[in-house]
Amino acid sequence: MLLSYIEGLAAMYRDGIYVSKNFVRAYDLYLEERDYYYELNINTMVQGMLKKMGARIKQDGDFGPNSCNALRSIVPGGACGRIPSRADVKALATHLL
Repeated sequence: MLLSYIEGLAAMYRDGIYVSKNFVRAYDLYLEERDYYYELNINTMVQGMLKKMGARIKQDGDFGPNSCNALRSIVPGGACGRIPSRADVKALATHLL
């Protein structure tokens, strides 16, 4: 899979490569791209964040019940959708940065 410019930039913010790590900016860039993989990219990023915080989940890009429960154990809120909300990513990022 060849990354687009925006996906590459999002990955830089996600991983802190040449820029300060900023998960919310990465989320915004993935949403801006809206390519075939944007949901997978967002879900994989959030699952990685959750795993760094000790969640025992698969980092597979499918934000199912296990991922949702892990997120909700850290960030209280409503029901999970296909991807976590920007507000959830912002709240989760405060626990990591």
